[in-house]
Amino acid sequence: MYRAISTALARLLLTLRGVVYGKEFTVLGLPYVRAYGKLIIGDSVTINSGLKANAVFGVGCNVLISKKNAELIIGNNVGMSNVTIYSETSITVGNNTLLGAGVKIWDTDFHSLDVKTRLSPGDRGLSLPISIGNNCFIGAGSMILKGVSIGRNVVIGAGSVVAKDVPDNEVWAGNPCRFIKKINP
Repeated sequence: MYRAISTALARLLLTLRGVVYGKEFTVLGLPYVRAYGKLIIGDSVTINSGLKANAVFGVGCNVLISKKNAELIIGNNVGMSNVTIYSETSITVGNNTLLGAGVKIWDTDFHSLDVKTRLSPGDRGLSLPISIGNNCFIGAGSMILKGVSIGRNVVIGAGSVVAKDVPDNEVWAGNPCRFIKKINP
C-alpha cells in the first residue's frame, strides 16, 4: 500500500516538473527531483528513496537533478536506492543497471580548481558527460565522476571512486577504482 501511494504521488510530482517516465515506474518513498533540463526515466524503473525504502545507507533520499541545458537519461529496468545523480551536461544510465544504496553520480566538479575562478561569481567548474552501460551493478557508496564511461556488464565494488573509463565485462573496485578481474557476460 505504501509503495502504491508513494508511486502515485511521485508520478504526480514528476509530471508537474516535466519529467518523462515510462511504464511500470515504481517508487517507495519520495525522491527529490529537479528537471531544469531533460530528465527521462525508462520503463520498469524502481526508485527506493528514504529510510523506509532502504535503510542500508542511512537517512537519505534519491536525488535526481538535471540543470538547464543538461540531460539525465535513465534506461529501462533500472533500480536505485537513495542515489544522487546530478547532471550539468549529460548522464546516461543503461538498461538493466542497478545503483546500490548511496551511489553518487556527478558530471561536474561543481567548482573550479583554480582559486581565482572558484572565488568568482557563477563558477560551475568543469563538466563532462558520463555514460554507464547496460547490465551494470554499481556497489553501495560508490562515486562516478565527470567524464567517465563505464562499459556493459561491469561491476563496481562498494565504496569505489570511479575517475576513469571502465571497459566492458570487468570488475573494478577501490579508491581510486582499479581493475580486479574479467567476467563472462
